[in-house]
Amino acid sequence: RWRDVADTVVTHADDLVRVGHFDQAWSLIDTVIEQGNPSPFRRPHAAAALDQFGRGSLMKHVAPPLRTADDANYERFKKVCHAIGPASIAPLAEVLAAEQDGRARKRLRDVLVGFGPRGAEAVRPLLNAKSWEMRRTAAFLLREFGGAEGLKELVPLLADAEPLVQREAVQGLMLNGSKEAAVILLTA
Repeated sequence: RWRDVADTVVTHADDLVRVGHFDQAWSLIDTVIEQGNPSPFRRPHAAAALDQFGRGSLMKHVAPPLRTADDANYERFKKVCHAIGPASIAPLAEVLAAEQDGRARKRLRDVLVGFGPRGAEAVRPLLNAKSWEMRRTAAFLLREFGGAEGLKELVPLLADAEPLVQREAVQGLMLNGSKEAAVILLTA
């Protein structure tokens, strides 16, 4: 029965997001997280419901509320995204690619970087996206994740048709500051 309740709550929360009631939607999702985590029986159903929520309207419409949200609501959103897990990474990266507001971009970047290695793994397929904005955002996020793991994946972007994608790849290599990055850049 809890699975059915969780599915209903998530569907309702998604509907709330569509009409602009983000606070109420986040409260419902917080409840699913709080009630689903302690119980081993509920945990898989809560995870499935959160995954469904992450693929719904929340991620597509998150930029406007992030522009004006106070710190408490931003932290709440961040908690929800991390509870949803990797399913929220690609949609958040898409929103980041399209967002122009500096505050919302910083918050989205911080949420994505908070995923750590899981985030880097989820962003790598976006390097081959059809949209140049997505490729540029993927290069930017790989740079933000840091480390030497994603350096070789930036090489094809150095020859991208879009100059802004090339620039982001060059910046990613230069700002990495490692010998490996310098060798890749000089070779390219």
